[in-house]
Amino acid sequence: SPFNANYLYAGTSDGNVWSTLNGSTWSNMTMNLPNRYVTSVHASPNQEATVYVTHSGYKSSEYIPHVHKSLNNGQQWIDISGDLPQWAVNDLLVVPGNEDKLFVATDGGVYYTINGGVNWNRLGANMPILAVYDIELNTSNSNLIAGTFARSIWTIDINEITGLEGAVSRINLQLFPNPVNDLLQITMPVSGQSH
Repeated sequence: SPFNANYLYAGTSDGNVWSTLNGSTWSNMTMNLPNRYVTSVHASPNQEATVYVTHSGYKSSEYIPHVHKSLNNGQQWIDISGDLPQWAVNDLLVVPGNEDKLFVATDGGVYYTINGGVNWNRLGANMPILAVYDIELNTSNSNLIAGTFARSIWTIDINEITGLEGAVSRINLQLFPNPVNDLLQITMPVSGQSH
C-alpha cells in the first residue's frame, strides 16, 4: 500500500488472495471471491484500507469478468464488474485522486469506468480487440500505457477521462553538469534552491 509499507497483498494461481497488515503475518482473505486464477491485486493510491482484485476464469472455461473491491483491507468484497464484456480481466489501475475512475486490461482491450464500476466503456477507438495484460499510468503526459499479448505497447491519451492534466504537479529540475562526472548538482527553479 502506498499509505503503509506493512500492508502487503498477494494473489495466487489457485484463486487465493492473501494479506498482511503488519509485514509478517499473512491471512487468507479469499472468502466470497470466485475460485479463479488471480490476475492482479492492487492497493488503492487514494484510500488506505481499499484494495482491488481481478480474476480470470479461462482455466475453468468461464468467460465472466471478475473485478472486486474491498473497503476494509479484504474483510468484505464488492463485485464492481458492472457491464464489462465477457473477457478475462488481467490488470487494474486506479486513478490517483479519484477512486471512482478505474481502468482494466482485459482479453478484449482496455475498459474504463467513471462511476466506480457500475458502467464500463471501451478505451481507444482505433485499438484492435486484443489481449492486454499490463496497464500503467504516465501522469506527466496523462497517458495510459497498455502492454498487449501481441508484444506491442499502446499509449492512449486519457486526460478527458481522468482530468489529470493540470492536477498533477510538475517540477522542472535542472541537472548539471551534463554528462555527470563525480558530482551532480540539482536545481529546483520553483524554490530556487540547489541541493
